[in-house]
Amino acid sequence: MDAYLNTNIRLRITEQSKRIGDSKVAQLVKSYNWRKNKSATAFLVVVGLVLVLLSWRPSVSQLFTDDRSFDVTKGWYNNNYDNVARSHSGLNSKCIDFFTTADGSINAGGSLSSEMTISDIRVFMECFVTNPHSAKGDFLAVAKEIKRTMLQWSTDSLPVYKKLGKKFPEASIPSIRSGAKISSNPWQSTLYTLYHSFNGKGIVIPIKSQSDVQDVVKMAKVLRALKVKYPVQIVYAESLDSQDEVDLRNAFMSNIEPLEGSTIRDFPPIKDVWTVDIGNMVRDPLKGAMNNDDGKLWYLAAIAFSSFEDVILLDKSVVPMSKKLFKKLESREYRSTGSYFFPSLRLDKEVEVLEFNALEKWFPSGQDSRIFGMNRVGNAVLNSTRIFGERRAQEVASDVIMLNKKKHFTGLVIAMTLISKGSSKTLQDDMVWIGSLVDGSTSSLYKHPIPAGIVGSFTKNINRKTHKPRAKEICSRHRIHFDSLEENGKENVLFITNGVRNCDVKRRKLGKDINMKYYTSFNKDERKLEEHFQSRIDFNASIIPLRQEIKVESSILESPSSLVKAKMCNKSFWCAYDSAGGSLEDEFRSDVIYFSEEEAKRLEDIADLLM
Repeated sequence: MDAYLNTNIRLRITEQSKRIGDSKVAQLVKSYNWRKNKSATAFLVVVGLVLVLLSWRPSVSQLFTDDRSFDVTKGWYNNNYDNVARSHSGLNSKCIDFFTTADGSINAGGSLSSEMTISDIRVFMECFVTNPHSAKGDFLAVAKEIKRTMLQWSTDSLPVYKKLGKKFPEASIPSIRSGAKISSNPWQSTLYTLYHSFNGKGIVIPIKSQSDVQDVVKMAKVLRALKVKYPVQIVYAESLDSQDEVDLRNAFMSNIEPLEGSTIRDFPPIKDVWTVDIGNMVRDPLKGAMNNDDGKLWYLAAIAFSSFEDVILLDKSVVPMSKKLFKKLESREYRSTGSYFFPSLRLDKEVEVLEFNALEKWFPSGQDSRIFGMNRVGNAVLNSTRIFGERRAQEVASDVIMLNKKKHFTGLVIAMTLISKGSSKTLQDDMVWIGSLVDGSTSSLYKHPIPAGIVGSFTKNINRKTHKPRAKEICSRHRIHFDSLEENGKENVLFITNGVRNCDVKRRKLGKDINMKYYTSFNKDERKLEEHFQSRIDFNASIIPLRQEIKVESSILESPSSLVKAKMCNKSFWCAYDSAGGSLEDEFRSDVIYFSEEEAKRLEDIADLLM
């Protein structure tokens, strides 16, 4: 982090040195804090003070002659220049100074450096988006010009919010919380308007195409079965028609007949449901990247451009299994950090050295903290993560994310910009939480403490590589997340991923699967295998595997790791084992959770709603 501090100060001092002279005084004169309630006498006195201070400032050639000269310059800059700016010009003047050159032209955007891109976005958001005083006079025009230059993917159009059942879209951003103030100045930037209009708590479901609508229709049944009371916003981009809206409205509001034999008998409607069209708000490179990626950018954009202040994002294929999931939004951990993430499977996926070295430079420096009041992240927090503690990627799952956007809007903008620029290869899945940690708004995030597991049935020995295995195996494409590790805990399962069928992925090949050892018991009968694929998963047990890098070599065809990627169902399966290498030692054994008969019945009844 110290390397970043020195580099950032050198870069900023170089930029500031280019701007000294009359232009500095002119910018200070233009400060809006000066133009209000300041007498001519005070004006002249302060201008004189600034001129004197500027005359003491060393030249650019002196800044980098040796470390001693640099330290002196850094001390002068921090102790003198910024004191003048902080005392007399306020935040607005510092913002103008940061982004303009001596001749008054905009100096923002266009950097190929992720470090500088993040630094610029942090300051831009602090100055022109989260700053409530930035939408005034000439400062507003400068803010819009800087946004146009720096965030080229952002247009001047707001998302279109339409409440299901209404004929026309909302005239403005919806007011979810009673008494919420909605920003309405047409001259403000779209990001400013959104940020200062966020209100209320709600569920956000992103969809990429019309084919995803039926997944949301199914999820609506589950949300109603769990008696969820939060409003819902379905985020898309120019892909819904009137029939889709009818289907969605019926799913959330029309009568639902209980299934025979089910314990779920009541489905109260969810009346506050909106569609949110973000198609006009984004353009290339973000729009193109959103269309081409596997969903990560969609999740970020859906969170960012929904109108809720507190968001629970649900992937369309997630199956919530308990109201406890939604109560996390009221938890002490969420309230203190504005975040609640769920861990991904702990994969042995190393972060490339160059990316790791670059990542270390992304965090706010001491300069950012002193001048703009940004929070710095301590080493203790960083080392508690797999990325910084073990250099392993994919820290959190993106299926369910909870964020307070007043705290983490800047992080979302950073993450979307970096992904759309292709700034990272191995960290794509981690951008949502990394963006929130480097945005300067917080010094910590919260991640659910219980790792993800694999849920399903234990594999029959006839389908195993060895017919007398030591380790038990569960193979499935469904991850499961628990509230606790108590086997008999009531409503202990928070959610599972990827629907509820054994295998409903596109482009699966029965002819290929039927010849795999795992499906030996089907005796090469493709019809029976297809029936199995379309059947609901069994809730017999779950294995929470160890970290994938923990391996125990075995000579009896046992898997060295307790988590292995499998080829079944178009390579979408994971196989988890209750021990690594069949070891009997406790340190190499996974947690195994068995479901009580009552809990299994409850999970099956919820899953049957999606069949």
